Amino acid sequence: MSERDIIPGFTYYGTAFNSRILLPDATVAVLNKESELAKTRTAEEKANVELIKSREEAVRLSAIQSKIKISKPGKRDVEVFSRRASKDICENFESMESSAQRAGRREHAHFTENSCGFRTLPSVKPREVLALENEFENMREPIRHMAGELELMLRLPIHDFNISPMLLLGEPGIGKTAFALALSNVMGVPFKKLNGSEPSFNLTGSHPTWGKAAPGLMFKQMALLGCAAPLFLVDEVDKPGSDRYPISLALLDLLERKNAERFTDEYFQVSFDASYAIWILTANTIQGISEPLLSRVMTFNIPAPGVGQRQRIIKTEFSKLCKRVGTKVRIRSSDVIQLAERVDLDLRITTRIVRDGVIESLQKRSSTVRFSLPPRNKCSMGFI
Repeated sequence: MSERDIIPGFTYYGTAFNSRILLPDATVAVLNKESELAKTRTAEEKANVELIKSREEAVRLSAIQSKIKISKPGKRDVEVFSRRASKDICENFESMESSAQRAGRREHAHFTENSCGFRTLPSVKPREVLALENEFENMREPIRHMAGELELMLRLPIHDFNISPMLLLGEPGIGKTAFALALSNVMGVPFKKLNGSEPSFNLTGSHPTWGKAAPGLMFKQMALLGCAAPLFLVDEVDKPGSDRYPISLALLDLLERKNAERFTDEYFQVSFDASYAIWILTANTIQGISEPLLSRVMTFNIPAPGVGQRQRIIKTEFSKLCKRVGTKVRIRSSDVIQLAERVDLDLRITTRIVRDGVIESLQKRSSTVRFSLPPRNKCSMGFI
């Protein structure tokens, strides 16, 4: 039947098995109306689904936000994590794959359960830092520099707190690490040591899509501890590793205050204020250190300890060790002087000799400690 042979009151409607169906006009009208109604219902159902999803998301975000406690800051508190950053930490963590979440659960829990964005700045009298000269005579210049910086910080508004980064140049085993640790103890701030050969993402964190994604050390120190100015020691910064992303890439931002104020952790994808941190870098030589990095630090040439300082270090180390093991052995002054005069032995080796002497006296049940000194001009292995 051709188009012109259609029976009045009937209309072709759709196809079935490659053939067109002839239906009454009234039936076609009903089918068309039902088709339009079905399309309308489908659109409404989709809209309802999206509305439900948006409401569920709003409830989830509200629950997250309600867990973030905002505490009233104290006189020495500064905002390290803004309220927006605290919220983003929780939201971004929730959106990660479960495999990526494992590395950041502790930090996430800290923010959702009992954390706020404020951290405390240290309050230390300059004379307390100057007292370190009694123990670290060879560190006189950096000690006085630090005391001067703290004197200035006590007179400035707390938000201006910023200690100039230092670079300590000198041979291995002259007390650079021991000084940095002692300084952190006097100032009452957390201490973290890194090696100059580490990759930059140890500080910045790595993106959650990476196989071994994790928050950076910078974020961890600021997030988990209550201090806004932890002390970081980067040892042997003149000996970078072979990594494509050397630690100096992160340091260039962290040692520049304006950049450090908006430092980003790649794992949580959030920026926070890392400008209050205290930085001490060590190196044997400036060779291998980039000019941009050198321009960001105060450089101090550290001499080896003199005989008098070495004597005090030996006695102090000996007393500490005997107290810890609970032994009452003695040491002859002549032996202390003899070991102190061996300036060819760095402090690591000297400390090891003292330790070995105590061990030998315990084994032999001797009341006197004797030191076994290596021959001069012989290479000895140092110990940390």
